[in-house]
Amino acid sequence: MILALDDLRSHATDAASGLAADEDEEAALAELHLLIKLLKEAIRAGALAPEPLAPGAGASSAGTPMTWAEGSAVAGELLPSDLVTQIVEFLRSLIKTLTWPVPVVEAGREGAWKTDREFGRQILAGQNPVGIVAITSKDDISALEAKGSTLFKAVRDDYGGQLEGKSLEELAAAPGQPRLFYVDYAPDALLPYLARVRDAYQDRALHAGRVLLHLSDAGDLLPVVIELKSDPDELFIAYTPKSGEALWLLAKTVFSSLGACVDLTILNAGVPGQILDDGSARARRGVICLAKPKASLPR
Repeated sequence: MILALDDLRSHATDAASGLAADEDEEAALAELHLLIKLLKEAIRAGALAPEPLAPGAGASSAGTPMTWAEGSAVAGELLPSDLVTQIVEFLRSLIKTLTWPVPVVEAGREGAWKTDREFGRQILAGQNPVGIVAITSKDDISALEAKGSTLFKAVRDDYGGQLEGKSLEELAAAPGQPRLFYVDYAPDALLPYLARVRDAYQDRALHAGRVLLHLSDAGDLLPVVIELKSDPDELFIAYTPKSGEALWLLAKTVFSSLGACVDLTILNAGVPGQILDDGSARARRGVICLAKPKASLPR
């Protein structure tokens, strides 16, 4: 494809004058879009003709095709400086619009996600914070152990049965603010899915799990033990910081993903979830335009 310099100058002039006058912005932007397209094609072909093409003239009469570097230089000369400025400003605004800023919660603390403190904060700020249960008596401990939980056994084995100098029973019976909490992402309704994933995929796994959390004297909610299993017929495996840095971090990562898993497969599958989720989400964001007819269909 061979283009004449005057053809490109004409498009550049029309685009520049249209943008400057603001009389027909849509037409000017269309002209600018065509100009950029023609320039790209001309530079790729290395064929910018030095003179306008005569009617019926072929490629051979338009002059010798230019190299890539020569074509790029000529293309730069074709654009008026004010048009170049407007193009640059437009691209900058476009990039700024399409680039998400670093979330405030991550700014300056990009590695914080690895810490126990951040894990506890995300449990509270997560999509299923109502799943946190306080342990306020010895009966709560016994009830969890009756369900096969290994959380408290791991505390006795790896922590000597004490957290900040207090036993589990003392923490559970402490007056006022509860000090022990747990999140149960191992409901009976989830266990059949473990078997289905295990049988259908050889290289994938779905986990069920629980976490025991301790409210420290400093006011931080910290994970103490995480128990996980990917086979409904197996016992839970408990992980603590004494399991090793890599295993402990992996256990926290897997458990964090269970929030979405349980929320979507169990809590969201019922009628309340189908009826309330979309409306509550729009109300929280204050964006009515998010409403879509298909959002109300059964899932």
